[in-house]
Amino acid sequence: MIFRQVHSHSSQRLVRFLARDGRTYYGDAILPSGVTDIAKAKQAKIIRGQIFGKYDVTDQVEDIRMLLAPLALDDVKTVRCLGLNYEQHAKEVCFLSPQRKIYN
Repeated sequence: MIFRQVHSHSSQRLVRFLARDGRTYYGDAILPSGVTDIAKAKQAKIIRGQIFGKYDVTDQVEDIRMLLAPLALDDVKTVRCLGLNYEQHAKEVCFLSPQRKIYN
């Protein structure tokens, strides 16, 4: 079996999705020719292995019923975000600051 690293193939479009068979998969989205919007993917080649380690993009294709969050909680235990300098950075790149702050 041949394994590849995630970062070695820029053409891959990683998706996590619920398939029509009811199972959740990681996959390499198959997009129609000329389409770049990943939300338009209807199928994906299944990825087997560790998403942040060794894995294989298989030839097995599954239909996408629903796209899910890109990474499962089991694969990413902690997500840290820090945006203390957002307003300053927005000014540097000539972006308008939002009228009201949005928190999640």
